[in-house]
Amino acid sequence: MHVASGPRDFVDRPAGRYLRLGSLVYWCFDLDLWGVSASGVPSAEDVARFVEVLELEATRISDPPYASLVDFRRITYVEPAAFTAWARHLEQRRQQRGRVRREVVVRPTDGLVASVLAGYAEVLSPVHPVSVEVDPLRALHALGRTDASVVLDAIETIGPASSHQRALDRLRENLVPPWEVHTLDGAARALGVSSRNLQRQLQNVGTTFQAEFLQARLRFAERKLEDADEKVGAIALDAGFATQAHFTKAFTQSAGLSPAAWRAAHRKARS
Repeated sequence: MHVASGPRDFVDRPAGRYLRLGSLVYWCFDLDLWGVSASGVPSAEDVARFVEVLELEATRISDPPYASLVDFRRITYVEPAAFTAWARHLEQRRQQRGRVRREVVVRPTDGLVASVLAGYAEVLSPVHPVSVEVDPLRALHALGRTDASVVLDAIETIGPASSHQRALDRLRENLVPPWEVHTLDGAARALGVSSRNLQRQLQNVGTTFQAEFLQARLRFAERKLEDADEKVGAIALDAGFATQAHFTKAFTQSAGLSPAAWRAAHRKARS
């Protein structure tokens, strides 16, 4: 699976991708199986970010109901504030028609967290059927996956991010229209770190601010080209390029097609 650059990028094209949210990783193996993996001590802030993505994902009303795997094997402690935040979210959605047809929670084998999660369904009363397992393969089989080993191999590779990766994830969340964050110094201020610190963290994951800023604008342009009928020149300006010529050159170098050709090819593929 491949990492998404941010919540909107993930929700727009979820299949085979994942989104890191602090100690949580929200992933979509395919449109029939979504899941969340967690480790350590998820914070209330992590849960709040996850809930925001869930609310955004709920706008995909044309998708059929899906199976959900909640992999909490590696949680070491349940922070009360985080538990309360998740319970509040479920309560708010209790009267809504759920998009999850079945959910399986994978808990640790023993300890306090295992005891808490063993009573997950009874305590939180989710709006869809829930069961609790210890073995992730059994959990996937319970969700009807005949490719359980393949799925497990995929999700085992997308654990929580390093501090460097978290810095990159936070940067990507800030690289959005109207492009208020458009310099390294501005990005550092938005993230509450020094420019030198941010530059070093990005280098540790093999990227730079300039590369990330360009890719964020190109991804935005791709979505506009695919989903909107705006002229290429207008999209270029919305994507933060000074001229259409500059945009066309950058886009063609990245995608291998001009913006117009890319739009035509992708719309043909969807028809």
